[in-house]
Amino acid sequence: MPNASLPLTQIEDSLITRPAHLIVFDSGVGGLNVLKTLWKAQLGCKMTFVADSAWMPYGNKNPSILQERLLYLVSELLNRYYDNAYILFACNTASAVWESIPPELFGEWGIRPDRVIDILRPTLSLLIRELIQSSPSPVSKATVGLMATPLTVASQAYPSLAKRLYGNSSYPQLVWHCVPCADLAQAVEGDASVEAVETLVERYASQFQEKPPHALIIGCTHYLGLKAQLRHYMPNTLFIDPSEALVFVICGRLGIPYETPKDEHLAEQQYVSLWATGERQNLESYLQHELPMLKVKQFKKLSVNRQKN
Repeated sequence: MPNASLPLTQIEDSLITRPAHLIVFDSGVGGLNVLKTLWKAQLGCKMTFVADSAWMPYGNKNPSILQERLLYLVSELLNRYYDNAYILFACNTASAVWESIPPELFGEWGIRPDRVIDILRPTLSLLIRELIQSSPSPVSKATVGLMATPLTVASQAYPSLAKRLYGNSSYPQLVWHCVPCADLAQAVEGDASVEAVETLVERYASQFQEKPPHALIIGCTHYLGLKAQLRHYMPNTLFIDPSEALVFVICGRLGIPYETPKDEHLAEQQYVSLWATGERQNLESYLQHELPMLKVKQFKKLSVNRQKN
């Protein structure tokens, strides 16, 4: 897969010189968990949440068609609507597809790839750091579990990118156990046509129970609210939260020290803009129940016609 965004070292060196506008992008409500972590970090940035809810879920879409859709949406958001904006892909599936895009297409769509931060690289960086820091003694090999959508797993995005970034010299060496979780994102969204969340969690998480991994990447933001249920099957496993990884990278961009996000009761109230290609009810309901301190300043319906600028 060709590189589609800056390496972490360049990301951390490319500091923003004026207040940035952070656009958190996802297919549905899962990305609001990332928005919550960013808000708790109190970074002092304007924030907009964009949901491609008309196309949710991404995990069962055709990758080539999804690639074109992402190029259109990113081009629109960066070139038409916002100045000094950075798009954060909260969606692992979108990130996996973005990593596969040939670099020459960014020029055709007028996209600066350094304005896009996908969730894969920060998550892998956090994984390695946490594995090293959490181990009381050196571990030469670590089993890494991944729960993600079928498309993310099939893309081999995480193992492939880890091999590209670290080669055979990563420490510790990573052994992957990837479980595709069909329908779980839809269940979290409240889709009554699929099995219940509890049933699906048991089906997929139990695959790790016999041999729990050293670490588990929660490879879909829709699953971040299921940590307590997942921990029942892997009580001693280190959970890797991609939303925390994104905060660390954004702090690097802003040139401010990284601090553990504040307790939500101590963080200040903030207004966000909410954009969606489809219905807004699920998004607003989730915000009201799970993130009451985040208030919607405006709602915008985003149309998609997938034409190059």
